[in-house]
Amino acid sequence: MTRWMNNCLLATCTILGMALEGNSARAQSPTFFDVNGDGWITAVDALAVANQLNGMGFPWQNPVLAADVNGDGFVTSADYDMIADDINANGTRELTGVPDFPTFFDVNGDGWITAADALAAANYLNGMDFPWQNPVLASDVNGDGFVTGADYDIIVDDINANGARQLTGVP
Repeated sequence: MTRWMNNCLLATCTILGMALEGNSARAQSPTFFDVNGDGWITAVDALAVANQLNGMGFPWQNPVLAADVNGDGFVTSADYDMIADDINANGTRELTGVPDFPTFFDVNGDGWITAADALAAANYLNGMDFPWQNPVLASDVNGDGFVTGADYDIIVDDINANGARQLTGVP
């Protein structure tokens, strides 16, 4: 098993309440902790980076602009409406398989379509700032232009040192 596959499993374990390992020897200054745009730093953020490193990604999340549900390059009320309409028609559920383009329902990157996705789209629409998320490439935590194991380690190290928490202020 590769280190990154193992790390992905470790991130999953943390979601389930188990221990998470990282490399605390790295002395980097993290900038963008909020990979999934929910305003928190949690194991889900580490899992999102690990999934991208393993080529798994989130097929139900727009890789360019997470709140752009219909993939037209803009976030409008139509994006919010798509989520609300789908939840009303099909209920809250885990998103599996590959979506019909363009249906990027997973705004927060947790693998489910829930009211949290609608809320994230509404927050974006209402001009709420996401200072803890890299606006160019969400999984690029250290802002170096690449998604590498260092990005994963930064999140894991911070969770180990400070715990999962809501992110406030500016980085």
